[in-house]
Amino acid sequence: DVASGVGGATGAGSGSGAGDEKETDPGPATWHHYNGLPPGGPRMVTLLITPKGPNGGVAKPAPKKQQDHFIKPMPGEIDDIVQAHPDDKKERPDEWDTWRFEAVLAIDDPDVQGAPPPPDYKPPLFTDRLAEFAPGGGAAWRCRNCYANRFSTMCFGMNEASSTVCEHCNQTPTTEAQGWSIWLTYDELPGGWKRTMTNRHGPKALVVLQSKWPGSSVKCLDNGSKLPSV
Repeated sequence: DVASGVGGATGAGSGSGAGDEKETDPGPATWHHYNGLPPGGPRMVTLLITPKGPNGGVAKPAPKKQQDHFIKPMPGEIDDIVQAHPDDKKERPDEWDTWRFEAVLAIDDPDVQGAPPPPDYKPPLFTDRLAEFAPGGGAAWRCRNCYANRFSTMCFGMNEASSTVCEHCNQTPTTEAQGWSIWLTYDELPGGWKRTMTNRHGPKALVVLQSKWPGSSVKCLDNGSKLPSV
């Protein structure tokens, strides 16, 4: 693969250095990407990359020593995302940012260790959404208890829509225990989970470019064309 670009997003960005945290708007940049190898090529595409954020939108250098910054999740925030909705993936395979995602909410689990959240840590909480997906409400549901223990029990199953008791662990899930999974659209996900789902399901070219310019938008200017393969 060969890439070249012109405009504000090329090079190291418009900041003066790694310590420059000024909010700058480097503006969009036009990049040309050429892939000469099959099956993705030979192919030339024109990309419009619009960065955002401090230091010209360029990611900060990685620390010399990796530090553990795991913060124990608050009850009611997203603990994990199980899967993208199979119907959405089938109907719109390239539009991951329109899919629904199955989320399991966090509880105050004494077995989970992590740093306490900072005073200003206020993640979106979704406990009030549990009622929409309650057991017996017309859709198959996943037991949170079974999901949390899936690697020891090897239980990955769903429950029938009409069931109000988990057929796998025989427990009756409750709202207080965030007892079942919920479905959220991509737009409803917090920013960190959006990035995780983009990394997991989005085009690899986008993932690579956003590792350099986090949060940037990348558009292929060739009519009807997808982003290039990498």
